Amino acid sequence: MIDPEFTPCIVCTEHDEPQTTPTEWHHVCHDRFRAADRSKSEVIPLCRAHHLTGEGGKLAIHKGKKTWREMYGADYDYLPLLAAWREA
Repeated sequence: MIDPEFTPCIVCTEHDEPQTTPTEWHHVCHDRFRAADRSKSEVIPLCRAHHLTGEGGKLAIHKGKKTWREMYGADYDYLPLLAAWREA
């Protein structure tokens, strides 16, 4: 697994937003109906603001999954991009 300390937030990178908080791993959750449905291997790097806190005016996925999806798309749609980063 890529070290989140050295991985930028995939949303900040793709949407040309400045990253102001450290990166954390987010287990993809869109279209999953129970926590047990979430795969431990399906993770994307999100800054803490896009992941949990929403600080700096950013939208945190765990504070509004539907709104986050409307703004940034489904979280699992970033998995192929992360795979490309790993290959680069």
